[in-house]
Amino acid sequence: MLGLEPFGLEEFHRKERPIIVSLRVTPTFILHLRPDPSFEPGSTGGYDHLALVVEETDTEALAEYLRTSGAEVEQRLEGVVGAQGEGEALYIRDPDGYLIELKLYGPLSLQGDG
Repeated sequence: MLGLEPFGLEEFHRKERPIIVSLRVTPTFILHLRPDPSFEPGSTGGYDHLALVVEETDTEALAEYLRTSGAEVEQRLEGVVGAQGEGEALYIRDPDGYLIELKLYGPLSLQGDG
């Protein structure tokens, strides 16, 4: 739904790569997952959420896409400060219940000294 490219999944299913499955978030960012059939969501300890910048700049279009794809938008905020300045954010949960922030920045959101 979020466009993250899985790799190693076929090898995992063939039991050639038994430990992790990976998701390519960007060319330089990979998220490794360790499938565990006995996993039960619980306390996340010090972990709060995973924030992902999305290319979509139309918040309503993204919210509608998420709704029609089966994700519930838990919260929608404006003026949220992130890695590239302020922007809008939509919050959803992954299948295990972890919070994901989808951050939208306008074309002038990068802040700098000049």
